[in-house]
Amino acid sequence: YIYGLYFKNLIKLTKSGNVIDLGEIAGLPDRFSTKQLFAGAINSGHYYVTGRNSKQKYLYKIELSDMSVEEMILTQEVAIQDFSFYHEDNATKYLYGVDKNGKLTKIDSITGEVTFIGSDHLGYKFDSSFSDKSGRFFANDSNGNGFFEFNLATGEKSFISSSQPATFNDGANCINASLVFTDYGDAPLSY
Repeated sequence: YIYGLYFKNLIKLTKSGNVIDLGEIAGLPDRFSTKQLFAGAINSGHYYVTGRNSKQKYLYKIELSDMSVEEMILTQEVAIQDFSFYHEDNATKYLYGVDKNGKLTKIDSITGEVTFIGSDHLGYKFDSSFSDKSGRFFANDSNGNGFFEFNLATGEKSFISSSQPATFNDGANCINASLVFTDYGDAPLSY
């Protein structure tokens, strides 16, 4: 399944494309009745959400079985529109995303510690992100500048492919799957 939020309502998308409204999550702050949260990722039966295009100080951990909410205070404010979990140090506890200034951001989903990595990548809008079981992290730029892989140690990005501009964009992935890119030999050598 894919889960998402529509304001304070938890939405479940089935593999056949059916949309199921699971109801309102009462534990989310009232301000989200009229403001949409963007970033979201699933891990171990919990849905983690934060983000808008403005700085946020909180990470919300939603228990999918009963829709209870734990509010976590982050060590630094973040403005992330999407993030995904990454398996590191034999644990899947780190969320990675790219903030509105284009800086790679790491969030510890247990302690709330925020770490900014590398330089800003100005002129990009990374509002969809993906990670895989091979330990790679990717983000797409909605301005149409491309799809990139990020080095989690340095924050540097590597161009993977072109992409189309998008007004609204979101990433969804399974952390236990590998993202496979096949080169059919028809791309320019610069790729």
